[in-house]
Amino acid sequence: MVQPYLGSNPSAPARGIFPLLRHHRAYRETFSWSCTQDELDYWRNGTAPVLLIVVEPDHDRAYWKSIQAYFDTPERRASKKVIFNKNTDALTKGSGPALAAMAEGQAHGTIPLAGRRQETLTLNFLKVARTAPSLYWAPTEYGTNKIFGGALRALDPNAAAEWIVRSGALLSFHDLDREPWRNLVDVGAMEVFDVSEWADSEDPDRQRQFVELLNRCLSEMVRPEFRRDRETGVYYFGSTKGKTRTAVAEVADMYPAC
Repeated sequence: MVQPYLGSNPSAPARGIFPLLRHHRAYRETFSWSCTQDELDYWRNGTAPVLLIVVEPDHDRAYWKSIQAYFDTPERRASKKVIFNKNTDALTKGSGPALAAMAEGQAHGTIPLAGRRQETLTLNFLKVARTAPSLYWAPTEYGTNKIFGGALRALDPNAAAEWIVRSGALLSFHDLDREPWRNLVDVGAMEVFDVSEWADSEDPDRQRQFVELLNRCLSEMVRPEFRRDRETGVYYFGSTKGKTRTAVAEVADMYPAC
């Protein structure tokens, strides 16, 4: 299968040879064609054969090279130049078997060249400008977030959510020696750590714990206007049924840091 195209943005089929057409006037037996590093990287990115064809329209002549076969050495790749011989590289009726063999020789699962496009990437990252200086740790008999949360809401329905339960202990930005926390943990065994011991830790477990704490802090900061989907982690506006509709601009005014 042969699919000609102009330029470097093909709509490539699953299998085939992809010629790049270039106009060229040459009167010597040999001539060269230069490419950029970006073009070379792009053409060699897939496993489907890429065929470079240079044409002399005034003489009805064309010459061809296989990009993968020609740039098979570091020296040629470094030169970024294709040398054509007008006698041996002519594209004629006699080139058919060589072209067919190139296409038929592709292995199953061939990866064609993907069309290149420019896209705008919009990030939804939030910069952590500052955190509380300390983290509080204390053992608790409530072994999971769900169980601890139920016990906490029984004491204070509006209690903050900047905490997690891990390995039988509560980790929080809040001072656990205060109400209502002290009623749910072993205050006598409480320890206070500098937040950097989690924020700058190389331990994957501590990294995950700190990320979860920050996510819970964000959820606490934007509620009740926003809710967080547990499966996707996406924040969304809650249902406005029976409530005054909240405009996006109003939320942005309330939380300029977001």
